[in-house]
Amino acid sequence: MSDTPATIVTDYLRRLAAPLESRTDAELLALHASERDADAFALLVRRHGPMVLGVCRRTLGNSADADDAFQATFLALARNAKRVNDSVPGWLFRVAVRSSRKALRRHDCPVLTTELANAGDPFAAVEWRDLRLLLDEELDRLPANLRTPLVLCYLDGRTRDEAAQQLGWSLRTLHRRLDEGRKRLRERLSRRGIAPAVLAAAVLSADELCAHVPPALARDAAALSARGSIVPSAVRALVPHLSSWGGLAMKSTVSALILVGGIVLLFGGRQPAGADPVRKDKAADEPVIVALAPLKKERPPADPLTEKVKEARDKAVAFLKSQQQEKPKAVWSWDDDVFRRNQPGGPSSLALLALLESGLKADDEVVARGLKSLRDVEPTNTYVVSLQTQVFCKANQKEDAERIKRNVKWLEDAAIWNGGQLLGWSYTSAGAARADNSNSRYAVAALHAAHKAGFKVAKENFWQDVRDMYIGMQQTDGGWTYTPNAPRTHTMTVSGVLCLTLASKVLAKDDEEAEKAIRGGFGWIASQFQLEASGHTFYNLDVIAALGRASERKDFGTKEKKRDWYREGAEWLLTSQKADGSWQINSGSDNFPVISTCFALRFLASRPED
Repeated sequence: MSDTPATIVTDYLRRLAAPLESRTDAELLALHASERDADAFALLVRRHGPMVLGVCRRTLGNSADADDAFQATFLALARNAKRVNDSVPGWLFRVAVRSSRKALRRHDCPVLTTELANAGDPFAAVEWRDLRLLLDEELDRLPANLRTPLVLCYLDGRTRDEAAQQLGWSLRTLHRRLDEGRKRLRERLSRRGIAPAVLAAAVLSADELCAHVPPALARDAAALSARGSIVPSAVRALVPHLSSWGGLAMKSTVSALILVGGIVLLFGGRQPAGADPVRKDKAADEPVIVALAPLKKERPPADPLTEKVKEARDKAVAFLKSQQQEKPKAVWSWDDDVFRRNQPGGPSSLALLALLESGLKADDEVVARGLKSLRDVEPTNTYVVSLQTQVFCKANQKEDAERIKRNVKWLEDAAIWNGGQLLGWSYTSAGAARADNSNSRYAVAALHAAHKAGFKVAKENFWQDVRDMYIGMQQTDGGWTYTPNAPRTHTMTVSGVLCLTLASKVLAKDDEEAEKAIRGGFGWIASQFQLEASGHTFYNLDVIAALGRASERKDFGTKEKKRDWYREGAEWLLTSQKADGSWQINSGSDNFPVISTCFALRFLASRPED
């Protein structure tokens, strides 16, 4: 039948006459948006209330705060009915996370915690709250096309057929993205040192994923959708600010513990509703880690750039390995005479970080030798202390825990203050009088890496001070400078947005002022975007990649002016790599092949998720 106007009208009238229960979420939401249909909205509450209340109660317990967060979530849905373009369950999940977080902050509610064994070891004993922060951070990094099907199938109880139909995908696409989502979560959590046993304990100690919604609570939530309804102030205060769907990011919440842990451990072996049954065999009695094996799946067509980048990375890794030299007293280092005098341990730290970020493990022969030598480098220089700290956090070796603590304290003590105002960091801690945005960027990056690994600064409100510093340093056009009264530059603006982004991630709160500053910085970058910078092109590429990783953005800029930072940079690097796998430009800091190659390799290892 052709889509004539009469046919379209007839079809529309037929769907309107159908029972509400047969309508899709999108149709129910449209009916509520256009006609304020109370029955349509009440059906949405009944369909998705158990999932939403499960999120709220895992965060807040079975409390009045959880009920308030539940109602705030559906109030947000009612107010934004015309702007919800994603799947309703996925949208509700993310709003429930935000509302629950606001409730936690409202009363400064503590999260019930259970201490793990060996509490003195930050690598083996992470507080439950910190574990939840870590899991939520990794979940939040998943692109929406992988996160949404996981929510639909594993939290909202949709069959794979239903999820595929709702998302407009084929079953093959849905299966592939479910598998890829589980795989990426597993890989990321493994890289962060989260043991399967820790996740298993977290999941087994949790409540059910969905909660029974008391009829009175469901009625109250549905009633809030009515025009002119009186909204209790306790509920209204929990409705998160939803400037745009892209701005609705999940931050640190207990609910992520259940979602991520459940997906990786429980759902890796348990089929979603409606899936084909799994045969029972001996493997069912094996340890939980067996359930983490990736499922066979169809691979998407390879991007030609991917293979070229892999080849370039392999050559660069080989080059860096070849440049490690044995010094007196069995010291294995990448430092030459110049850096050994001025920045002892700097090139070695940068080389190890580049190799680790490119996939090498701590037990690789070259990496292991480098780590052993790097452990003897004492903290004296901000750049080196920062890089050394990031290496130790990335390598994730228990023997380095005390060194990370030492470096965090050194960086905290080296910060320059004017009264109670943080000014940043300089090259050293001894008598430093002038801070600069480059040293500060490295210090903040190191302290953020340590924070994620469980090593926190001692000063109260430290990350708020970092946030305030970068907002105060931003110029009216959105840019940042190296020092006050200096001109705006590309590297310093990228550094400013990067550090403000890292501080915002730690603070994990609604902050319109910080978001506005970040938007302004990205606008400046898009209008001034450049890859090559005289004398420090590879440093420029490195900070671009750092911002890409932290912000999880594939593009810098807006619809009118977008820059695909990774593709542009990778294509430039592919054309400029030397035959031996190195990079070098005879100008400024670009003239040191080890340093330039480290920066280039870190860039190539930073490809954003598709």
